[in-house]
Amino acid sequence: MDRDRRASGGISETGGKTRRSVPLDWHERLAHCPARERQTLLVLAREQGFLFGYQLPSANGVSTPLPANLARILEDDNIEQVCAPPLPITDESLDEAQRDAVAKALATPDVCLIQGLPGTGKSRVVTEVVTQAASRGERVLLVAPSHSAVDRILEAIGERSAINAVRVMGANFPRDRLPVGIRNMLCQEKLESLADHALRHARETLAEISRRLNKLTSQHAAAERMEPVARNYETICARIGSLDEQRERIEDEVRREAEGVAGDHSLFSRQWMESATRHEEQVGKIDATIAEVSRRYSDIDQRLGELEPQINAVRQLVEAKAAGRWWTWNWWRALLHGGLCQQFRQLEAESDNLLAQRQQLQQRQEQLAVERERIQQAFSEEKQKALATEIERRQHQVDSLLAELQAEKKVLEEQWREAAQECCVDEAISQSFVETLRTDLANRIATEQQWERFTREWIECFESDEVKKQLLDSVNVVGSTVADLGSDGHFGHASGRTFDLLIVQEADQVETNELLKLAARAKRSLLIGEPACCHTERFAATDEPQPSFFHQLWQKLHCDPRQNRYSWLIEPDGRLCCRLRPVDDSQRSLLECENVADRPDIELRIFADPQSEPVLAEVVFPTSMSIAEAKEYIFKELEELPIFTTAAAIRWSESPEAYVLQLQSPATTATCVAQLASGVREIVGRETALTYCLEFDRQAGWTRQKAQEWIRTHLGWRDLGRTARLDVPHRMQPELASFLSELLFAGEYRVARTETQNGSRVEFVSISASRKKHGSSRSDRQSSGGLELELSDHRLRNRLPASIRSLLPRHGIVNYLEAKAIVDTLEQLVKEPEEGCIGVIALYEAQADLIRKLVEQSSVLQGSHRQIHIGVPAEFQQCECHLVLVSLTRSHTDRAVSYGDSPRMLSLALTRARSRLILFGDPATLVRRSQWQGPLDHLDETAALTERQLISHLVRYLEGAGPHQSLFQLRTGGAA
Repeated sequence: MDRDRRASGGISETGGKTRRSVPLDWHERLAHCPARERQTLLVLAREQGFLFGYQLPSANGVSTPLPANLARILEDDNIEQVCAPPLPITDESLDEAQRDAVAKALATPDVCLIQGLPGTGKSRVVTEVVTQAASRGERVLLVAPSHSAVDRILEAIGERSAINAVRVMGANFPRDRLPVGIRNMLCQEKLESLADHALRHARETLAEISRRLNKLTSQHAAAERMEPVARNYETICARIGSLDEQRERIEDEVRREAEGVAGDHSLFSRQWMESATRHEEQVGKIDATIAEVSRRYSDIDQRLGELEPQINAVRQLVEAKAAGRWWTWNWWRALLHGGLCQQFRQLEAESDNLLAQRQQLQQRQEQLAVERERIQQAFSEEKQKALATEIERRQHQVDSLLAELQAEKKVLEEQWREAAQECCVDEAISQSFVETLRTDLANRIATEQQWERFTREWIECFESDEVKKQLLDSVNVVGSTVADLGSDGHFGHASGRTFDLLIVQEADQVETNELLKLAARAKRSLLIGEPACCHTERFAATDEPQPSFFHQLWQKLHCDPRQNRYSWLIEPDGRLCCRLRPVDDSQRSLLECENVADRPDIELRIFADPQSEPVLAEVVFPTSMSIAEAKEYIFKELEELPIFTTAAAIRWSESPEAYVLQLQSPATTATCVAQLASGVREIVGRETALTYCLEFDRQAGWTRQKAQEWIRTHLGWRDLGRTARLDVPHRMQPELASFLSELLFAGEYRVARTETQNGSRVEFVSISASRKKHGSSRSDRQSSGGLELELSDHRLRNRLPASIRSLLPRHGIVNYLEAKAIVDTLEQLVKEPEEGCIGVIALYEAQADLIRKLVEQSSVLQGSHRQIHIGVPAEFQQCECHLVLVSLTRSHTDRAVSYGDSPRMLSLALTRARSRLILFGDPATLVRRSQWQGPLDHLDETAALTERQLISHLVRYLEGAGPHQSLFQLRTGGAA
């Protein structure tokens, strides 16, 4: 089986390494250049006040050459892959796809293409790219075929500080048709206003610098006065601190002096020592008396101790004798002892006398102790009083000194406050601060003097003619239409000015030679356009081949996974079928079926064409086998990776666990996992068989480069990193986007599913030629070919009301009944509480004029504050409205007619609404147009075919058979 694959769009695969474009900082680039060139750049920076990125050398010191002609890219089969690093985004509302587009646009070294349907945010991406490129010091050339495409970007970036934009305008274009903000960007006006503004601002700056210098000089003088104040203040604060410490020590010092511990002998110490000596002498006398009394008391106690055993012994004898206990030994002893009773009485008398003396001594001792305590208490009170008096005296002396110092301190603080107010500072008093302040003021004065000299030189420069050239050199964003740029004297092709980045909006509408000419003026290019499904017209006078150059580049550079030939479907009998190659119904008879030997339940269908080798076309699996098992079987047995996806682009993302190749939006239905190889998983829908993503596990050893090589080997996909596709409609509500996606773009919008639908989003108001209005007869309508009127035909023109007939142009197609129905609808709409502007788009200028006149005559609409914009589709480019009314205008009963200038204008008109779309037209004329084949009016065969397809889709809804019929409402008349 042939498994040779090539990258989508025919890109040859090369094995070169992926280049990662990371710009160096300006100081790194400046450091790489030679000393002489560095000096030249510094002089240039002083003259200009800044340096552009294009004026700096590249990393190797060599000027970056301009790229080769874009046409060579179509012939180059060795295009290097670019990996855009993630960038910080200033517009936080950008979604992931838009952020990826910004990163690729800024990282691509040669050309980047951004493709998106209407309303997908291409202008917001361009705005972000321009802002970031200008912030890097790059010069940007922004061009587009239409004025509105350029002006929308310039309006969005006009107020950004990094942007100095100029709008190039042709001499014949009326200035009053430009937005007010864009008029200020016109080259001549900008030169004049910029010079006047700069001179006025420079003079104001000079006056401000002189004022600041005078103020700084005064502050410097005040700072000089602050120096002695700070010095004296710190001295006083030190003295106050010392006195505070001394005051805290007074009590302790006095007590130490009173105790005789202090080394010095002050008057208080000497006086107190004398008093203490007297007290000690007095106490000593009492203590001596107490000691004598205690001695005598001790002697008496000793004598009493001696008498007590004698008295007891004699008492026993006396008692035995007195009791007559003659049988006892004591009685006999008493009998033998003479004078026993006399001796007993003497001993008792002596004991009683000693007891009386001891009691007297005890009383004396107590009296002496009381006296001693009294003397001691008196001395203690005297001591405390003397200490308190001395402490108070000394504290009063210190407090007097502190009061004097505090008074001096307040004076210094007031002097400091006055000087600090003059210097506009609020700091504590400090000599170090004064020194810092004086140094800072001196430096600021020197800086202001430098700015004063520089401003005077700047004023002299602006007063000379050389400033215009410098102002032109300072422009970093130039916006122009393709037609106006070539002849511009300042930035045209003959000016020789080059740019870092060329941005071409609506590049799909730019002729090849113009695109190549523009690309030759920039180092790299960013081309923005719409997909081929939006490019529906090619006029007969156009010799450019199909497709456009933009789409040729897209086919060359973009990797479109939808070109994969695999598909999955369910057979009528419920079996799962993998189609490896497409087989037409006429070729199905050539399919031969056979079962796998070891798996008889799996059927192989082989396409056996007699003129070629047999090829396996389909594999049918039993109903018991899941989609994941079927995927794993085909990859293992056939070495095929049958990816089935509706995604128009691939996108790589990274997580801590895996590298992810994202195809579909995050799954909203049940999914399963097919394990393809070691660390490779395919996330696939169980019912839809859509492949949502492929995951490469980091832990299994996968890197981003290995994963990309694996995808190239098995699928032939190679993302060169130079294209980005936007397909999420941010402008429209999801229901309206779903309807228009099917009607205009073959389902290309990626719309989030909504659970509920809030009523119809598209209405068709039928204005049929069979209706009678304004007294016109059927024969009149038939003779006129329907309700439309050609203003150049006076007979038909006279059928219009006289009040507006003279106000309309002499030529053009109008439909009065349709215009009247639109005005009636507007009168109903302005009464609704819903906010938002209303757009009225007519496919013909004369019809737009007619609607404007009728609106001016409506008192209801003139009294409404709701914004109503009326014009042809071209006037609504890059614009959108909350609600849009579209006047199809054509109503012809005799033949098929075309609608507007081109199918693209019709498509433009239908995609300007954000929430609600109301169409006004003749259903019969639409049906006739859908039945006509071949060229028509001014449309060639291709454009006519595209218009017919669009009208046919709309007719399906008129017949009630549209895919989103619930969003569509058909009604008759002009009432809303």
